Parts: sequence; structure tokens; C-alpha cells
Amino acid sequence: MLRNNFSANLEVMGPIQLKQELQEKLKLLGGKPMRDGLVIGILGRDGCGKSTFINEIAAGPLGSLFKNTVTFKKMPAILYKGAILNKNEGYHFSKPHQYKERGILASFLKLNLLLIEFMLGYWLKVYPFKAKSHLVLYDRYFVDVLADPLRYRIKGNKFYIKLIHHILPKPDLWIILDLPTEVLLQRKQELNFEMAEKLRYEYLNLHRFLSNCTVINNEQDMKQTAQQATAVILDHVLQSKTTLN
Repeated sequence: MLRNNFSANLEVMGPIQLKQELQEKLKLLGGKPMRDGLVIGILGRDGCGKSTFINEIAAGPLGSLFKNTVTFKKMPAILYKGAILNKNEGYHFSKPHQYKERGILASFLKLNLLLIEFMLGYWLKVYPFKAKSHLVLYDRYFVDVLADPLRYRIKGNKFYIKLIHHILPKPDLWIILDLPTEVLLQRKQELNFEMAEKLRYEYLNLHRFLSNCTVINNEQDMKQTAQQATAVILDHVLQSKTTLN
């Protein structure tokens, strides 16, 4: 398990120190392609920069360690196509929080649909890439429901959501992108301050719940955020390699 203070140590590094840190870790890995793939779950509120972050990571030095980089967004899209329970009501995916949550029964049914979707999605789509030494970057993943159930219009049932999370196969590593709510609302004004602040707390709270999870502040330049994340990922890879040896 990654140490909780690892990201904090990275934050005090300057750009030059961070670059040197990355170079040293890459040297330790010997520049050889990885035999095993890696699945990374990326979490955070709308507007925290997940899509840009994923693009930066994919284009960075990690690419040389894996056969290829694959990205998934929200759902594996095996059975669930996003609007299956929206009853043709003109659902706007860019504004998910403007809709009311479903009732208890409909929420329960959707959670079970998501259980099937993510279970099949992992073994039919995600794992085959991992087995072929790919780097898999996953925007959200099922546990996102625990932090933001309203996005999925699910009436909160945290015990059952946690149960599903424990049943499902999981990414090897989690990264939560965080930034102050004031900065978030300057980038994306979909939420009011109170809702955005509540969601910030819920996502940060996942840090205690998830194994191998690191929180990275994305208030800075995106390239530096990606470098910090790359250092975390390389640290995980080195630890895994040491354990195997």
C-alpha cells in the first residue's frame, strides 16, 4: 500500500527536483517494457481536470514502459449505454446534478445493473489490456457512485454500494484529483458552492476507504500535476517489482 504522505512529499519538490526524481525512478526500472499491465482509477469532481490529466499521463514517460495506453470513461459500455433508465426524458449528460434521484427500488435495480456492467467490463475489456502489458487509465469507475450518487440518480445506499465495490475487481492504483472549491467553480460553474464543497469532502473521504490511493492537488500547472502522478505510479511499479523479486 502506498504511504499516505507520499504525495505530500512530492508537493514540496520543485519542478527540477521532480524531474530528477522521475529520471531516477525510470533508471531503476531499466527502461525495459513492463511484463504486466497496470490499471489506474482516476477520481474527482467535474471540473478538476481528469480528461486533460489523462491525456498528459498518456503522453508522458510512462508510455515507454507499457506496450500501449488505453483509456476508459465512466462505463465499460458492455450492457449499459448511459440512458437505459432515463425514459427518453432528454437527459443532459453535461448536467447530471440537475436531476432528482430515483426511488429506492429503481436505485437498487440500477446498482445491480452497474454491478453486472463493471464485472463484465473488467473481465471482457479491462483485464485483457492489462494482461497484454497495457497501461489502462480509467476516468471514474464504480466507486464514484459512493462519492457522488446524485450523478447516477441513485438514492444513497452506502452499505450496498460498498458491498458492490468489495465484490468488483478494482484498479491497481487510485488517484484523486483535488483543488479548492473556489478554483473549481472558476473552471466549471455547474454546481453551487455548497454542493461542490460537499462533493470535495466525499471524494477526499474515499482516500481513507481505498487501498493504494493518493490525492494530488491539481491547482497547479497540469504538466506538474501529471509529473507528480507519474512519480506516484512509478513508485507503485517499483514496489510491485521489488515484491515480485
